[in-house]
Parts: sequence; C-alpha cells; structure tokens
Amino acid sequence: MRASAITLAALLLATGTAQAMPRADDVHAPLMKTIYQPGYFPALDLVDRSFPWLQLPPVEYDHPYQGRLLVINADQVLIRRMCEQTAKRSGKYKGYAPLPENTVACAFRKNIIELDPNADCVIFLSSNKLDAPSNVIMRHEIGHCNGWDSHDGMRNNLNPEEIEHENELAQAQGAVR
Repeated sequence: MRASAITLAALLLATGTAQAMPRADDVHAPLMKTIYQPGYFPALDLVDRSFPWLQLPPVEYDHPYQGRLLVINADQVLIRRMCEQTAKRSGKYKGYAPLPENTVACAFRKNIIELDPNADCVIFLSSNKLDAPSNVIMRHEIGHCNGWDSHDGMRNNLNPEEIEHENELAQAQGAVR
C-alpha cells in the first residue's frame, strides 16, 4: 500500500508546478484504496436525509455508477492537495483557484484524467471526521462520476417519491430507515 501511495503522489507531482505534494510519510492516516464494481450507490438513511447540507446532484446524475470506481481515503490535507493538483494537471479547470480549506472530496473521470488504469472514475475522500455524512458526500461525488461537470442544479432535499425510493434502497442495504 505504501508503494501505491508513493506512486500516486509521484503521479500527481508531475504537474511541473513548484507546489509539492506531501510525501506519504506526512499523511496522518494511511492512504487507503477501495475499488467498487459497477452499480455502487450508497443509500441515504434517515440520518443522512435529515442533514441540512445534502447537496445532491440533479436527478439525472444521481444513480448507480456503472463504471469501475476507485475511492482513495487519506488525511484531509492530502486529499485537498490531491484534488487541487489533479484539477490543475487535468487542464479541465482553466484559471483554477485554490480549493477551500474544508474540501473533503473530489472526483475525476477517466476521460478528464487517467489516474489509475483499473478505474473509470477516482474519488478522493477525506478519512478525517467529516462535516457531512459520508453517504451524502459519496452520492455527490458519484454524480460527478456520472457526468455532472459543475454544481449547477444541486438538490438540497428529496421529494416524497425519492424518499420512498431511499427507504427501499436503505432497507435493501440494511441501513436505518
């Protein structure tokens, strides 16, 4: 795992900028990678749905991801730097400004930048205590994997039909309804 953390950090350093990525030794929590098969989609349980900062993608992007999904968990400081460096390196974000200090996640599709040959989309997710439930953050980032390129159309609540669907999904996944 240490070798893959160093490899990923080296990949992200290849930006040609003077800003250095933190070394793997600087990370407070280990860098952990999880691969999800197509169809991954976490249910929003009652606790998730009651959170006031839902920030879900538009309905057309809020569905199971059908590609190979890689989630990389690390310290929030490293996640923020990885997100920033990857965004700059991808060339997608012209005039890219530094990310806010409280950045906890970001997602990059393979068609924007290939970070891992075995993944169609990579999500960087902070392993620190988050300000929002992790399922909410994952659904937001999966929306980006599904093609949601901005934050336009973000939803802060669910309609009654969506709540019923979430109850069924949560029950199927064994979550609290």
